[in-house]
Amino acid sequence: MSIEDESNLDWSLTQRSAKSIIALGRFDQDDWLSLNLLPQTEDSLTKAIFATLPIILFSHESEIKLQRNLADVVGNTPLIRDGILAIGYALALALREQLDSTQLLSQIISFVGETQTSQKLLQVQTLIAHSAGLARVVTELGDDNPGRIAIAFYCFLTSRE
Repeated sequence: MSIEDESNLDWSLTQRSAKSIIALGRFDQDDWLSLNLLPQTEDSLTKAIFATLPIILFSHESEIKLQRNLADVVGNTPLIRDGILAIGYALALALREQLDSTQLLSQIISFVGETQTSQKLLQVQTLIAHSAGLARVVTELGDDNPGRIAIAFYCFLTSRE
């Protein structure tokens, strides 16, 4: 499958998820789950992010609702769940215009709880404090899902804009 085909598939997941919410006028866990949008493997984090994006947008005003809705649909795959919760929470803060880059990692860690992902985000805080470069960050955080999520937040927080 080409990169373009994968990208189209990812957006298709987003569209199908959004249509479910729009058709019902609310998020309905059973309807959403019946669409089989969420990949069941730990290497499918990108697809899971695209599939849950409409839920994040729909639930961003309430942290409790956001956490419950995302936790309900991502289920028993902790590494995907943690990544979705971290990204979803950051997007929700941005949508509410409450994103403070100096507090973001601490807030995400609190929102996600004690997990492998939160441990990697703690490492990011330390690496940023020590002005570590991207090569060092990639080496220290690794290439698993928690590492990828942490690297993404490192890049976001160390970019100039």
